[in-house]
Amino acid sequence: MEPVAFLDLANDLCKQSNNEAALRSAVSRGYYGLFHLIKRFVEDNVQTLTKDAESHRKVYQYLNNCGLREIEEVAGNLNELRDDRNDADYDLKIDKFQDANIVVLVFLKARSAYKTFEEFCKNSENRRKLVRGILDYKKKINN
Repeated sequence: MEPVAFLDLANDLCKQSNNEAALRSAVSRGYYGLFHLIKRFVEDNVQTLTKDAESHRKVYQYLNNCGLREIEEVAGNLNELRDDRNDADYDLKIDKFQDANIVVLVFLKARSAYKTFEEFCKNSENRRKLVRGILDYKKKINN
């Protein structure tokens, strides 16, 4: 399965503006689309990640400390999307996810970050710089 399938599903769910469960699910799927794209890159180029919350933290930290401004912005978006996902999945008292416009904005952030990361990594020199940046950060923190 390709991570973009989660974004496609999030887009479809955003259209169900009168269904809060669908809108909350759109937030979650948007996050996971971006997360799995980046996780795949890390696992293909740096290290295998565990299948727990630690992998979410590591993916964010690796990107946020790679020394590449464009990718650090993606990391910031990933972190914000994770917060939104946690709110959508775990706090049913929050009512902002009843508003389809808010959910669409969250989705657009996920899609934009996905495209930015994907476009960046199409260039082999960019991929090399990103891997080097992550490895340098891992060395710095003795990980």
